[in-house]
Amino acid sequence: VKVIDGSVTVRTHAGKNLRAAIPDEVHGNIALTNLDAGALTVESDLVTKKGKNGEAGTVTLEQEGEITVDGNVNASSDVKAVNSDGDILFLGSVTSGGSVSAKTDTGTIGYAENVKAQNAVTAEVTEKGDIMYLGNVESVRRGDIRASTKEGDIWYHGKVTSNAGSVIAETGAGRIMYGDTVRANIDVTATAETGKILYEGAVNAGRTIQATINKAGDITYGKALKAGRDIIIDTKKGGDILFEGNVAAGRDFIFHTGKGWVTYNGRVTAGRNLPDQIRENWGKRWYYSDYPSGGGDEEDNKPGDDDNDFKMIGLLSKDLPEQIRSGYEKIVYFDRYGLFWNDNSVVVSPFLNANDYEVETNGEKQ
Repeated sequence: VKVIDGSVTVRTHAGKNLRAAIPDEVHGNIALTNLDAGALTVESDLVTKKGKNGEAGTVTLEQEGEITVDGNVNASSDVKAVNSDGDILFLGSVTSGGSVSAKTDTGTIGYAENVKAQNAVTAEVTEKGDIMYLGNVESVRRGDIRASTKEGDIWYHGKVTSNAGSVIAETGAGRIMYGDTVRANIDVTATAETGKILYEGAVNAGRTIQATINKAGDITYGKALKAGRDIIIDTKKGGDILFEGNVAAGRDFIFHTGKGWVTYNGRVTAGRNLPDQIRENWGKRWYYSDYPSGGGDEEDNKPGDDDNDFKMIGLLSKDLPEQIRSGYEKIVYFDRYGLFWNDNSVVVSPFLNANDYEVETNGEKQ
């Protein structure tokens, strides 16, 4: 293998397209910049190692227009690509001894093969554009895996693993989709203003799993969820929530939809908001009398009625306030109020979550 002992820096006016190839191993940094409003295309692999003079072995690609790397990138330190207008595309694998980052104002950020960094993996579109990872993505030692776009889709097609940090996705208007397993030592979070959030594989977080759509859209988990602490799922203004697999929270499990359906097709467990008497199935029971059971009449849905036609059961550690039991349809969430489930499947119809001032408690602390 031929070695270039020292850094390679190119800053030039190359017109519409700066085309570069560095087939040799560089013991130092690589920095390529087209000073004109054109493209930057790398037609070879890029390999760096630490230099004799203290160079970390970074790869930095800067351009006003499109950035395309045809080959693989293997750097002993950070891999960074930044432009203001145009796509950023890595067509080969990217391996970094530091962080991997890409940022554009308008355009697609795409990685066609696996991305593996010792530290963080980040992609940011400040205005409009999609973010796509077609291979596996891993942060090995420290740092988050984060993707954010003001308007556009975020797609992870492979496995996503953050061994010491979090997995975070944020879009203003668009879809957030994970095609395989997602695992984080800390949190797994997804936030969208409008759109859709989909996890097709299992999700495992050491601390919190949270998904939020602030306006309208659906949230779907295709397989099991497991969080060391809390699971919080919220479609604030309206949207369906679907859990295809088992759900397990070390502390609390909380869901909310402004208007839509919540469906469980697996077992639901939580460590803190299911007291022992509830887990042992002798806590107080509450039946929501206005639930559309798909048959029967209101008499079928009285508290204590075990009619199979009625599908929703809430197990409680204590009674609800009188006005709630009397059908005012104001429901207050507290940890002790537990979960809703069935051995096979449960469909929960949405209901109004009361404000504190709307519920009288006869002085009883809630």
